Order: sequence, then structure tokens, then C-alpha cells
Amino acid sequence: MSKALLAFALLLAWPGVSFGQYSSGCHNNLEFWYNTTNVASYLVYTGSGVSQWKDFQTVEGKTYNLIYNSSNSATWPQYVANEINGYGAVEFGSDDYLYVTGVLGTDFRQAQAMTVYAVIKTSAGKPIFGHGEGANRVMFHTDALYWGTGYTSNGNGAGNSNMARKVFYNTSIGSTYEIRAVTVSLDIADSLHNIYKVYKDGKLLQTKNALYAQSVGTVTDTFILGAYRNTTDFEGTIAELMVYKDAHDLLPDKRNRITTYLALKYGISLDNSGGYVEYKNHNGIDLWPYSYKCNNEGPYSQYSYRVTGIFRDVSCYGIHHNKSTNFSSGPILTGAYTETNHDFDSPDNFNKNRQFFLWGDDNGTSTFQTNGETGDVPTGSGITRMQRKWKIRETINTNPPAGTIEDVTYEFDLSDTDIPGGISINDIFVMVDTDKDGSFTDETAFNPDSWTASTKIGRFEYDYNDCQVFTFGVKTVALPVTWLSFTAQDGGNRVNLDWATASEINNSHFEVERSTNGLDWLQLGQLSGQGTTVSESHYAFSDITPLAGYNYYRIKQVDFDGNYSYSSVELVVFANGNLALSQIYPNPSRGIVQVDLPLNRDELLLNVTDMQGNLQYTEWVQGESTSIDVSHLPKGIYLVHVGKPGFNQVHKLVLE
Repeated sequence: MSKALLAFALLLAWPGVSFGQYSSGCHNNLEFWYNTTNVASYLVYTGSGVSQWKDFQTVEGKTYNLIYNSSNSATWPQYVANEINGYGAVEFGSDDYLYVTGVLGTDFRQAQAMTVYAVIKTSAGKPIFGHGEGANRVMFHTDALYWGTGYTSNGNGAGNSNMARKVFYNTSIGSTYEIRAVTVSLDIADSLHNIYKVYKDGKLLQTKNALYAQSVGTVTDTFILGAYRNTTDFEGTIAELMVYKDAHDLLPDKRNRITTYLALKYGISLDNSGGYVEYKNHNGIDLWPYSYKCNNEGPYSQYSYRVTGIFRDVSCYGIHHNKSTNFSSGPILTGAYTETNHDFDSPDNFNKNRQFFLWGDDNGTSTFQTNGETGDVPTGSGITRMQRKWKIRETINTNPPAGTIEDVTYEFDLSDTDIPGGISINDIFVMVDTDKDGSFTDETAFNPDSWTASTKIGRFEYDYNDCQVFTFGVKTVALPVTWLSFTAQDGGNRVNLDWATASEINNSHFEVERSTNGLDWLQLGQLSGQGTTVSESHYAFSDITPLAGYNYYRIKQVDFDGNYSYSSVELVVFANGNLALSQIYPNPSRGIVQVDLPLNRDELLLNVTDMQGNLQYTEWVQGESTSIDVSHLPKGIYLVHVGKPGFNQVHKLVLE
């Protein structure tokens, strides 16, 4: 996590996110909907934890409120305030859940379609929710979806006599927040098949066709969130959960609208690798038209990184979302709507429904001294600007937009850039391409409204128009050092650091720093600089106590007057002669088992034995992951041994 992300995390306790009424027609076939948009009205919690999570909607006169079972010995789920982009979430541990009984399942009667959306992260455990039994079973796990009963033998997530329809996710739900969507539909071309599709952050991950179509009949059993019967409890955090009784793989436009709402609300970037995922409002208006260009500026597809926004959609989602950041790497910006009171910490509410203000960047470098731009800046300004640029999109339920969104205040964090420490507000600039001609040379740069030199965090307010592009710059100054190189390499039992400078001006010394997360830095040592020199200088330092896992390194250069700058950041993954905790999955399995070996640099022996110790399979493996085929073995319980002389890990494997 970068220092910029920490600064944003400290700002997440903002007010100004409010709730309003909305039309249930936006959510046809929505079975239930749990979120924390309005905590006071929809979540009941005390110091012990969450005792009730109320259904956010009433559709067809039905509302299903989850409650805590006070009659058993389970612990309470916990509410985590300001967990992600200003919203809270419900955290489940190894022995807690919420449930609702009664008529819930009757609304699934003979359903052959379902779509689940979850904004979620997990640390351990599997069953997120489940209800029904036998032929009426539905289970949503962190690594699979279970649907109905029967037997599947197509080799892609086989089931047993109680769980016929399984789709194991190619990518399990991870430890950072993601938007996970899973759909089940009936093949309209062949009524004998079910289709399962799995999405992450809007991108299709996998598709599976079941051999036989199967509906889920009337379910009268308890619906449980956070556990399911006697299986391992879910351990993780849920910010929002929506379950529909129709298949949104057949309705991609509807899926895009819901995914957009979740992405913008929680600051999660849609995954546009391998094709663009459209941003749509609930009326189908294109919020980020990738092919659209404005005069000489590049199309929106060029600015499709870290798309973030503030918006109002009361009629459909009951939300005024007036302040936002993005939790992808290197966001730099937090934006808030401040047209009336100009208070960044208490932003205004929009006065027009279905009003969206979005920004996205071109993924340019975020440094000034390294790869900075001195040509495309206001003429005669003497400014160096960063390569990264941001583009604005304003939409008020029409395309192109009707009307305008007024002043927006941005907080920008340049702490991870290479500008010198102690730089004054008079040397920091914002540049806006007001005429949208693709150039800053004919523009005027302005200083931010506030700037703190010690933290390198500032704020500025501006009334943008649709399609405008902006960026940041600093006054061109003589660089204290001109970096030639910086490398960090695994030296067996140490990490060797080497760096070189082409010239130095008033350079007092270098400080070597290490971090395990890219956020918190520890000084390891100090080397004297050359003062002032125009000759090439070389330096070396060894970290003789690297940590197992991730080691980030950077060099802090300090002038005689106390100003400072940083080198680039280098990463070394250091195994320290051992293995991190290995994992096997799926488990139970039909015979194809994935084995993850984090940080492994050695050749390892992998053995599979039965419970009597008889060797059933053996193989030497290398790298951080492998797969083994033990489908030839009879059903039963086996032990998977992974290791080398003096080091061994054992996993219990169940073959079905």
C-alpha cells in the first residue's frame, strides 16, 4: 500500500453520503439487497456486534431482514465503519452468521436463473451464504457456486450425490475488495443445459455449461449469511450483497449498470484488460464513452485507468455519493463535490438526479524529475509536469451531458513522487486544458488552494467542463542529484543494493530505507554523499537481515539544507531458504489439484500418501505453483506432503 493510499484511508470518514427513496422498478427480480448506505436505518449493532442487517429494498411487498441467532453460542459479526470509500461493511469471523427463516425460498420456486453480486474480501473459510437442502440447495462460496443436486462428470468442478452443480472459480475471491458476480441461466438454445458465468470487477473470468438443466425448487429452509450448515464458516468482510432471480449474463446491459454502480461507489476499478467494460448509469447512458474524442484530445479509452466518480442516483440506488477515491495502485486524487459550502470534509449533495462526475487517468508516470515533461507546459512557465494526465466526464442522464456539475475540490497526494521535500506552494501548479486542444502550451497554470510541504499533500477547487484534461507540475529547479541507476538483488542470504548518480549538488548523504508493504519505511543505514560534483558516483549497501516475503527498498537523498528526494522503489521477494505457507485447492477434489508454493525458489518433492502412509504419487516440482492429477486414486482421504530435507508441509486432501 502506497503512502498515498494511507493518506486517503485517513480521509475516508467523511459525511455527505446520504440516502433517499428509489423506485423498485430498477430492481425487477431482486430477491434481497444488503448494504450499509444508510447505517442508522438498516444496520443494528452494539458493542457486541451486528444483531440485524435489514433488507435495503422492498420488492413485490417482500423484505427479508437478517438477524443474529442469540440462542446459540456463536459470536457476533462486527461492523467496520468507513471500511471502503466512506462506507462501512460487516465482518464475519470463524463462528458467526446472520440468518432469516420462513418464506424467503418460496420466491425461488422452480427458478432456473440467478445472479449474485458481492463487494467482498476474504481471509479464510468458504460459504458466504447458503439456503435450502437437497434438490433446493444454493450455496455461494469464496471459490465455487453450488446449485441443486445430481452428478456432473464433465471434469470442470464435479459434484457428488448432494451437490450436482458446481462451478469452481478460476480465480477465488481474494483478500482485497473486489466486485464478484456469478450468474446461472438456462440455455435458451438447449433446454437441457444450465450455463454458469463468473465475473470479477466486470470482466468475464469463466463460463461453464452443465450437462443437464436443473432448477432450484421451493426453498423453505433458513437462509444463512456468513456460514452454511456444517461446513467451514466464511471469514471475511461484505460491503454489499445483491441476489436477483434472473440471469444477467443474458442481460449484459443490466449487469453493466449494476457493476458500474458498485465500482464507482466503492472506488474499485473495472478490469479493462482484454476489452473494455462499459460504465453505464441505470438508464443505460454511457458514462465513459471509450471511443469518444474531444477536439484534439485523445479518446476516453486512453484515460481508462482508475476511473473514479461522484454521483447521485436516488431513484434507483438511493444514493448521494459526493466524495471518492480509487483503491487501485497510485491513485493520487480524492475528489469531492463542494459547489455550495466549499468544504472538502463535508461535501454538498447534488441537486440533480442521475448526475455523474467522473475522472480517469492515462497511466502515465507519476514522477517529475524522472521522465518529467518540459515541452507540453504553458509557454515560458519554467514548469516540469508529470506525464500522467486525468480526463473529466460530466453526465446528467443524457449523452452528451445536459447542464454542468459545479465546483469539485480535489485533494492530491504527491508524497510518492520525486519532487524535493520542502517545496513551497508557489512552486506547485495545476494545469487544465480548457480549450480541449490536446496541449497545455496555450494554457495558464495556477497554484493550488493549499499545500503542506512536509506531507506533499494539497487541495484545489475548479469548475471543470466535460472532456477537459488536467495534470500537475512543479517549478523547474536544479536537481540535487541526477540519478543514473538503482538496483536491488537477492544475494543468497542478503539483498545487495547499488545506485549511481551522474552529478550531485549540495548532497549531504543517502539514507537506505526498507518496507514490507510500500507504506511504512524503516531506515537501515546511511552513506555520505559527494557534496557537489559533476562526476559519476557509485554507491553500494547490503541488507544482511532481509525478511521472508516482500522487501521494498528506496534511497532517500538529503541536502545540506534539509531538503530531500527519493530514488525509485525496488522490490525483492526473499524466501530466506524456506517456504511460505503452501495451499492446495479445490478440496474436496475430483482429482485435479492446484498446489500454490509462494516464494519457492527450490526444487521440492511432492508426495501423496494414503492414511496408512503408502505412497500413491510422487513428483519433483519447481516454481510458485503446479497442478497434479490424482484422479486415478480411489475416493478417500489422502495426505499431500510438500518440502525438502529439513522442511515439510502436509495437507489433508479429500477425493470425491
